[in-house]
Amino acid sequence: MSLLRLRWSLREGRRRWIQIVGVAFTLAIGIGSYAGPASAIDWRLDATEASLDFTNMYDLRATVSEGGDVPAGALARLARAIDGIDEYSERLVVDMQVETIADGEELLAHGRIIGVEPINGGGG
Repeated sequence: MSLLRLRWSLREGRRRWIQIVGVAFTLAIGIGSYAGPASAIDWRLDATEASLDFTNMYDLRATVSEGGDVPAGALARLARAIDGIDEYSERLVVDMQVETIADGEELLAHGRIIGVEPINGGGG
């Protein structure tokens, strides 16, 4: 019975070789597309963690509504009271617009000012 199946498979394979190659190619692309990124998961997680450590990015972010007034240090005291937050930093973030003239045309650019603490107590 297995010899019959083998002969039948070979005969059909010769007749339908284009479909077989197409299916094999499709499987190869699908498996390769999945295996490539899947093998880089550990590297991506490590790279993301290193980037966040290097840039001192935040895990928790609190904002004050536009026009709100909060005394300096109030948000830091709030963060200090939350378990699991070891380090915190208050930063002033202000949206702004800059108007300039280039080639005789007025341009309006949107920007953001982000305040940071000086490193090692230095200014600049």
